[in-house]
Order: sequence, then C-alpha cells, then structure tokens
Amino acid sequence: MKLLCLGLCLSVGLLTVNPRLIAAPTAAELQEVFSQAAKIEPAQNLEPFRKIETWFRDSSAAPAARQQLLKHLAQLLGPESTYKARLFACTQVAIHGGDEALPMLAEMLRSSETAGIACLALTTFPNGKADDLLRQMAAATAGLARVQIIQTIGDRRDSKAVKILSDAAKDPDPAAVDAAISSLGKIGDTKALSTLRALRSNLPAQFKATMTDALLRSAAELARSGARNTAIEVYEEFLVPGEPVGLRRAACSAVFALDNIGVENRIRQIIHGSDGALKPVAIYAVRNLRGKGVSARFAGLITGLSPQETVWMIESLESIGDLPALGAIQRLLSSADSSVRTAAAAALGRKGGAGDAPALLKALANSKTPDETRLLENALIELRGGVDTDRNLLTELRQSSGTSRAQLVNVVARRQGPAATSLLLGEASRPEPAVAKAAYRALARTAQPQDISEFLFRLAGPMDPEVRAEAGRTTAQLLSQIPDPLLRSKSVRDALGRANSPEARASLLTLLPLAGDDASLGVVKAALKDADPAVRAGALDSLADWPNLAAWDVLLSIYSQGGEQTRTSQALNGLARLAAEANPRADSALIQRYQGLLAAAKSDADLKLILGNLGGAAHPEALALATPLLEKPAVRAEAAAAIKRIAESIRKTDPKAAAEALEK
Repeated sequence: MKLLCLGLCLSVGLLTVNPRLIAAPTAAELQEVFSQAAKIEPAQNLEPFRKIETWFRDSSAAPAARQQLLKHLAQLLGPESTYKARLFACTQVAIHGGDEALPMLAEMLRSSETAGIACLALTTFPNGKADDLLRQMAAATAGLARVQIIQTIGDRRDSKAVKILSDAAKDPDPAAVDAAISSLGKIGDTKALSTLRALRSNLPAQFKATMTDALLRSAAELARSGARNTAIEVYEEFLVPGEPVGLRRAACSAVFALDNIGVENRIRQIIHGSDGALKPVAIYAVRNLRGKGVSARFAGLITGLSPQETVWMIESLESIGDLPALGAIQRLLSSADSSVRTAAAAALGRKGGAGDAPALLKALANSKTPDETRLLENALIELRGGVDTDRNLLTELRQSSGTSRAQLVNVVARRQGPAATSLLLGEASRPEPAVAKAAYRALARTAQPQDISEFLFRLAGPMDPEVRAEAGRTTAQLLSQIPDPLLRSKSVRDALGRANSPEARASLLTLLPLAGDDASLGVVKAALKDADPAVRAGALDSLADWPNLAAWDVLLSIYSQGGEQTRTSQALNGLARLAAEANPRADSALIQRYQGLLAAAKSDADLKLILGNLGGAAHPEALALATPLLEKPAVRAEAAAAIKRIAESIRKTDPKAAAEALEK
C-alpha cells in the first residue's frame, strides 16, 4: 500500500513539473476555446483566456502544440474578435511572439482604435520583421495610429528608422513631430543625434522641451555605449547661461562624471569663474576627486569664495578627509563669518583628530554666540583620537580658568562618561563658582549611585550658595537612583549629623522627601523648631515636597496657624499637591482632609485653589463639600466647575447624587 501511494505521488510530481506528460489540446478543443475567447466582452467569464494561458505555459517543451497555439492566437487578432479578445491576444503575442501574428498586426496598425494594442504586441517582438513592419506602417498611416507606431519605433531603438523619424519630425501634425523627436532620443546613436541637432535649429518653440529631453536621453545612451566624448559634447550644449539653472546643473554634473581626464581642470575653471549657477555643482564635485595633492590644490581656492560657497567647500574637503583638507578646514575656524566657523568646527568634529583639539579649543575660547559655543563643544566631544585627544584636552583644562575651564569640564565629561567622575569631583572643589557648577552639572551625567557618600559629604560642608544649589540637584538625582528608600533616608540623616552650618543642614533637609519614610519625616518636623531660619525654611521646603499624605497634618497645622504669607502659601501649595495626587484613590479619609482644608481657608483665592483640586476627587461626599460654596459669590464659578467634574466622574457609580448636584 505504501509503495502504491509513493508511486502515485511520484506520478503526480511528474505531471506537475514535466509538460511532456501533459496531453496537448485536440484540434477540436483548440477551435472551441479560441472561438469562445473571440466573443468575450468586458465583465464576462474569462475562463477561455485562462485555458489559453495554461496551454501556452504547458507547451514550453512541446513545439508542435505551441505552433498550433500561435496559429490560433494569430486568428484571434482578426476583426471578427471583440476588442477585449484582441487585447488579450496582443498581450500573449508580446509574451510568446510568433511571426504568424504579423499580418494581422499590420492590419491593426492601420486603425487608431487598435494601433495601440498592436504596438503593445510588437514592443517586445524580436528584431527584424517587426521593425520592418513598423517602418513600413509609419509611412502608410496617419493620425493617432502613426503617432503610436512612431513611439514604438523609439521604444525598440530601431536605428534603421532614423530617416523615417526625421521626415516625421517635419510633419504638420504636432503629435507626430513630438513623438518623432522623442523616439530619436530613445535610439540615441550618433546618427540619431546628428538628426536631432539638424532639426533643433528650425524647430518651433513648442517642441523645445521634447528636444531637450531627447538630446539628454541621447547623451545618456551614448555614454552607456562608450561614446563618452560625444555625450560630453551634448551636455556641454546645455551649460550656456540661457538654459534653465536646474538643467545646466544637471548637465554639469553629467560632464564631471564622464570626463575622467579633464574633470579637475573643469572644476577649477568654474570655481575661478563668475558663473554662480554652476559653482555649487563644481564645489560639490570636489569630494569625488582623488589623487595626490587634490585637497591641497582645492584648499587654495577657498580664498575669494563667498561664505556660502566656503561652507560647501568645507563639506567637500571633509569628504576627502586627508591631512591637507583638514588643515585647510582648521584654518577656517578663525573666519570672520560665523557660518564658516561653525561649518569648519562641525567638519573637524566628524573627521578631525587629536591634532585639531588646540585649534578647536582656541575657537571655543573666542566663540561669539551661545549657539557657536554649543557647536564647538559638540565638535570637541565628537573629536576622534581617543586617548591622545583626551590628553590634549586635560592639558588645556589644567591651564585654563573661569568660563573656558567650565566649558572644558563639560567636554571632558561628555567624552569620558563615568571615567571622568574623579576628575570632575576635583573640578567641583575649585574656588571659581562657574567651574564648580559646570563640574556638578557634568557629574549629573557621569556619577553613579555608589558615589552618593561623596556628594552628601560635600553638601554637609562649606560651599558657595550658587554651587550648593547645583550640587543639591546633582545629589538628588543620584539619591533617587538608590532603590532602597531606607538606605536613602539613613544616608541623608547621617550627613545631617555631620553638617557644620545652617545652610548645609537646610540643603540636606530638602533631600529627605526622596526617602519619604517616618524617620525622615521626624527629622523634618524637628527642624521646623530649629533656632536658625535657614534650617526652618529648608524643613518647610522638604514638607512641601513630601511624597505622601504623612506630611498632611503638619502642613495643615502650619497653614492654619497663619503668620508669614510666604510660609502659609508654601504650606497650602504642598497640601493642594498632596490632595491632587491622592484624588485618583479618593476615599472618606481624603474627603475629611479636604473638609479640614476648606475650613482653614484664609481667603477666596485659597478657596479657589482648593476647589480646583477638589473637582478631581471622584467621590460622592466631595459634592457635599462643594455645594454650599455655590452660595458664595466670589467662588461660585469655581464651585460649579468642581461640582460638574465630580458629578461626571461618579455618574456611573452614583447617578442619583450626580443628578441632584447638577440640578443645584
């Protein structure tokens, strides 16, 4: 049984892949299917077409069967077939050929209705008889049929048809003229080119665009065939100032690509000349030149170029990337034009090395604008050369001061990453505030959580107020990266024990919200009673930023007591923030907190702030707090807005309460 199944499978496989084993259609079957195909109209069943396609596919190794199919296909081209059938037949002729079809195609070429599909069949026909037919019919037809024949002659690049096309280009029919010129361009040999040039002198203006396209196509074909010099001559005809700028530039690029021997001289002449339209193309082409001394020769042409042209030349020299090119770019760092300076800096950042660091550093010291400063810093950060470049930068860092040193601190940090942390910590201790601040900003990118002890130690000691603020931000960032909140709390509390000034204690207190635990909150509450106002202010700052509701009662107490406006405003803002953060989990306890806060409100402005947050509490009891305030004219609008928000949020869970509130 298994052997039988295997035999059947093998038989099926052979039938699938070997056309010789497939029975050819009988004469009766051919006649029947092709007769059906001849009558097919649009939207009718296409099964006859599918059978014919299958027969052709299966006849690839059966010459006799294929010959019969080609004969019937030729008959299907006849006038008794529908247009859809003839279109199908033309498509098949284009695929399978067959000289049998040529007489029928000749007849179809005479009619403007069928010439197009006949040309479709002939486009891929083997050279020889099809070309003879098309040339013959080009002289024997008129109107649209002739135009389509002329176009097909061009598509087939029939060089023997140049005389016929030349005559057609003088035809009174503009469509025939246009098609003839276009086809001459497609043929693209020297004879066709000579014909186009002869026609060009007397050609009406309406055909100028077609003639231009034909000449350019000819040039491209000639270049592909190896006639480079002739192609260059054609392109050179379009370099004259009277032609459109885009066309001139395209032709110029083509000449540069073809002229292997004289391209450098051509580029130099244009750069030296006054033709501004072609200069960008010539300068761009410099990047493609190779050979000894190229960059040195073209670097010498920079003098006399406009700033924009100089920028283009920098980009081209950068592409070459050798030492003379980079040397020329380096000299442009001192240009009077900012666009030239920045282009030079960007190029050196991408292609330069350790030897370019001193020049970039000098340019950085003399930079005129913040944008230029940033670009030069980025160039130094990207500069290649590895250890050698870093060594040059560090040498300069040790010799600089003030703003220059601060800039270099940032560069070194960006280049070296965590490896620069030790150096940056040293810079953070320098007496110049600008340098120390820059170091702390850089440390925010390079330091790791395990370095936190060093930062807390520094915050606990004496420090310039401006530097302390920057150091505090960097320390907070590092502290937030420690996953254990209890460790965060202990680290800061230990540092507070070492703090030797009120300012140090105040800055350390502001870090405790990052821990948010009870021990930290206890320290902050105690600091609220400190004798020093700076410490008390730091404690209030900490409470106002506390991450959870544990700080609510003490903040409410501060707000309720009144006193200094800044102090009470800070407490209220902290309370409002905590309430807003708790709103998504609103419960009766939160509503009670809101109730106490509303009762303690000091002014209408405070009520408006509280109502704004209360509106986000999705809880029915929140309506009872907001509704009475509708009677207070100064805050009626805010109360109404809060009621609407609350009602919308509880509409599904408590529709009755929501409806009653909205009614009020």
